[in-house]
Amino acid sequence: MHDDLRNKLLEYKNPVTIFLFGILTGATFYFKHLNLVYLILTFLVLLIFFRRKKILILAFSLFIGYLYPLFYQNVFSVKLDHLLGKKLIFVGEVLSDPDESSIFNKKYFFKILRIPELNQKVNLKVQLVGSLYEQYEVGDIVQTKGVLKKPKGALLPSFFNERNHLLTRGISYVLKGEPGTLVFLDQNNNFVRNKIYIMRHKIIEYFKKSLPFEKASLVNAILIGSKASNLSKELKEKIRDLGLSHITSASGFNVGILTFGIFSLFRIFTRNNFLPSIFSIFSILIYSAIADFSASIIRASIFIILVLAGNLFNKKLILLPGISIILLGFFLVSPFSLLDIGLELSCLSFLGIMLFSSKEIKFPFSILFLTLIAQIMITPLIVFYFHNIQLLGLVSNLLAIPVASMILVTSVISVLVSFLSPLSFLLFKLINFLSSFFIGWINFLYSFPFKTLFIPNINFYFLILIYISLFLLSIFFFLKESKKYFFHFLVIMIPSFLITHLLTDNNKHIKIFFIPKYNQEAILVIKPHEKPLFISNKIDKDFHEKLLVFLRLNNIPGKLALYNLNEDGNKLEINYKNFNLHIIKNYSKPIDKASCVKLPILMKHDPDLSMVFISYPEYLIVNDYKKLSKKSIQDIQYLKSLPIMSFFLSQSGSITLVSNGKKHKIVTGNE
Repeated sequence: MHDDLRNKLLEYKNPVTIFLFGILTGATFYFKHLNLVYLILTFLVLLIFFRRKKILILAFSLFIGYLYPLFYQNVFSVKLDHLLGKKLIFVGEVLSDPDESSIFNKKYFFKILRIPELNQKVNLKVQLVGSLYEQYEVGDIVQTKGVLKKPKGALLPSFFNERNHLLTRGISYVLKGEPGTLVFLDQNNNFVRNKIYIMRHKIIEYFKKSLPFEKASLVNAILIGSKASNLSKELKEKIRDLGLSHITSASGFNVGILTFGIFSLFRIFTRNNFLPSIFSIFSILIYSAIADFSASIIRASIFIILVLAGNLFNKKLILLPGISIILLGFFLVSPFSLLDIGLELSCLSFLGIMLFSSKEIKFPFSILFLTLIAQIMITPLIVFYFHNIQLLGLVSNLLAIPVASMILVTSVISVLVSFLSPLSFLLFKLINFLSSFFIGWINFLYSFPFKTLFIPNINFYFLILIYISLFLLSIFFFLKESKKYFFHFLVIMIPSFLITHLLTDNNKHIKIFFIPKYNQEAILVIKPHEKPLFISNKIDKDFHEKLLVFLRLNNIPGKLALYNLNEDGNKLEINYKNFNLHIIKNYSKPIDKASCVKLPILMKHDPDLSMVFISYPEYLIVNDYKKLSKKSIQDIQYLKSLPIMSFFLSQSGSITLVSNGKKHKIVTGNE
């Protein structure tokens, strides 16, 4: 194993791997809005002090990684910002089955083709929010009247961000359809896509007719993915808390097991790799289409197809350059796909398994070992995004993976021989037993009291340091000759963690969150070592619980102090060292001497803003102004014309203000 791992690690010198590393670093600067000055300095240092070819590749790839997302957004993205908020008729094509997770509406991926009222042709993918009682199929050409909107940002940092989620799927707009206006016009007769769609639904119905609902849903989730399976909410939560989501999400696990099964089956009849490789590639392509070409499926399918193609020509795929080519392909097609959490988790687990897998470890211990490696690789990222560790993840996978593998292979065989009733009957008996065992295993483990461990937010820079540490510790463990560098590792990494904490710790600063709540003031103020303050004219139970979750995520103790602007006065002044902020409900008097002003909803009876400001503050933050008077809109246009930064919650989502008492910065929900 040592020699194998050493050879794999030496692949970092490959120009393709170096180019990808630079791309990912530059893209990180872009997506995380890091200071471009640091990127320029890194670029100049590499150019001035290093003349080696590989260093120059790294230097230029840094800038490509930063500039390409910007170029892609401005050149390849269709811009319809001028139509935001306008009620228009849109004609387009339904691209997906409905997402029925909401109890209020159905959501589709939808391609806008025409806007008849403007006589304008468009080719833009959006998310269509339609009526709960109207349902259409993939390929339907429909017309709807609705309003184009920007997706919502996170309600608070570290909460679900709809804008980023949709951006990874190439979607920048949400079309809110008016109930009762969705009209069927035609059907796009795409032969291949229609056949795949029919095949997928036949497979789903095939298991629904022959198995109890819960077991049929589980089998369909393992075979095609949870989106097509209607797994119950309770079972989904159990699977997630036990770290088994990769089994039911149509990921690389499914592609790998399917390929292994088909390849092994054909190897029984021939020692030549040609036929097993050809049939495996063909099967992967069909399965990927049926599984709706999810990002993780595409990633795994491409890599396995490259491996199989290498078998055909007696060529071995080089690991790191192979993964690099796949990720570069994703980046070129859509740089925002790198933000997809599923893709990130899939790549990390796959990289760990491929690096540290060994033929020396025999079955069944290899399953335990590879599961452990995958869990170690993805745990920091799971904590970063979801703030918990599945304590029973390793134990649950120990039996769940082989059982799920048998369910997957048996289900595929059952579909292929469905015309043979006696054999099909026996296979369904086996599938029924295996799915019962799988659900029983989940219920048994879920009865234990401690399944997950809650972890507060970790800093992005800490996440990078954790992965560097994990990677180096793994090398020290598997490569004996590297252990002599362990002390050097400690000398460098411990100060790195301490310095990162000192430079990035915002808990020593005051943080103020302006949260968009329709026709309400909603402001959360967190001062260091003080009870958090929530300012609002109304607070509901659901929103209050969300705030408590946020405080817990950020490890902030104590209960919320509530301040009602209606009852406790119409003006509140917040001071922190030299920083001064005014929060005003009614601005009947002129505003002066405030470094930052939070304005109320602009109302018809309020004075003109030009009469209110004696001296302009550095920033202005204005509350939501939906369904308000023309005067309010005129005032907002006036604010935009001033030589100050103006923020509007209805456009930006939540806005965060951070101050150390001397200077402050504002981060909008768009970032």
